[in-house]
Amino acid sequence: MKQCKALLKKEWDTNWAGVLIPLWITGGVYVTALIGWIISLIRGHDLGALMQVSGMPAGYDAFMLYGTAAAITTLLGFVSLLSAAGLADSVINGGFKRRCEILHFSQPVSFLKIAGSKFLLVSLAVILLFGVLSLLNAVVITAVGRQMFSGEFHYGLTGWLQSFVGGSLTILFVGSLAWLFAGVFKRKSFLMGLLVLLAIEVVIGVLNYTTGWRIPSLFEFLGRMVALKVEIDPSVGVLEAPDVQAVISRGWDTILSWTSALKLALSAVFTVAGAWLYKFRELS
Repeated sequence: MKQCKALLKKEWDTNWAGVLIPLWITGGVYVTALIGWIISLIRGHDLGALMQVSGMPAGYDAFMLYGTAAAITTLLGFVSLLSAAGLADSVINGGFKRRCEILHFSQPVSFLKIAGSKFLLVSLAVILLFGVLSLLNAVVITAVGRQMFSGEFHYGLTGWLQSFVGGSLTILFVGSLAWLFAGVFKRKSFLMGLLVLLAIEVVIGVLNYTTGWRIPSLFEFLGRMVALKVEIDPSVGVLEAPDVQAVISRGWDTILSWTSALKLALSAVFTVAGAWLYKFRELS
């Protein structure tokens, strides 16, 4: 246990700035909003009047609370996803770039603990920070939204929870894919990995065109793995509020699906493969 704590502390001390990128961005947004609020007060604007919305269709308030919290959580999830992708390269290839890779591997600890501490930083640390920041945002947004709409508070929290669970699965998938790329390439691993995927996609397109085959698009598959969308009944008009309970139900159906199970399975495969490549590649 002491070895694991020491390894996690070493990884944190080395890569904490990358982990906290979503925090810096969130703080910047709040500081900007606060400055704008203060300027508006100085200019004598009636902020209370701006926060009053009237004439909305019945039932639309709940949908707005749900949708706003879900959208903001999704945006923060995208930032966290980029953070995880960057961290994968940093934790695996940081020793190579600093020319201390052999020193790290010579530690009297098992490789499983070394790789495990690195992957926990890429996945668990990023997801935990995403959860804390997104929950705080959802509470603030829902509280402000309650001043504008009359929807119940739990709709905002439901929007947060669904987006957080879906976003966490996507962060885990992309982080493990970036982890695999980092195990293969020592420099600019994520960019190099994307170039390899692009080359495979081009080959698939050429084969489909020249032979008439119907090989599925690799990018289309990856897009389905990364995307998380909820379909709204197209029969609902602009002036008619969607059935919030139906939207929430579709959201859970999308999250608790075989696609999510496939994300978890592929994440496990990418993680093991990346660790294996990292273990047996040439050290420097």
